[in-house]
Amino acid sequence: MAARGTDRPGFGGPAIVPTVWQLLKLAQDGKRPGGETTTYPEAMAGLGIGWESKAASARRRRERDAAVAREVLTLTCEKCGATDGEQCKTKSGWATDKAHVGRQRQAEGNVDVRLGYLGEMPVPVPSTL
Repeated sequence: MAARGTDRPGFGGPAIVPTVWQLLKLAQDGKRPGGETTTYPEAMAGLGIGWESKAASARRRRERDAAVAREVLTLTCEKCGATDGEQCKTKSGWATDKAHVGRQRQAEGNVDVRLGYLGEMPVPVPSTL
């Protein structure tokens, strides 16, 4: 289990849990005479990022959504003219439930670049800002 506030790659990367069959295969391979053996971290080193628990994925998604909601309020909306700290407005001046698409997409892009990932899985994102 990773400690809060630690660097994920430095701590060991995402949690990858092998299936029973994968563990049995490693155990059987280790019993063969002359067969090469490996440790679990060595065997999983080539997998890279790709597996994450549902709870961790949901937590990261909530954190990203909260960051996007904060970022939306710092941007100026091109469609309705809402400024820093204001919600988007309808044509008749009422506050909308959601931000206009352009403002929302810009906030998502800013947050993704800041967090260093795009979409559901962390991947390098070139800094365009």
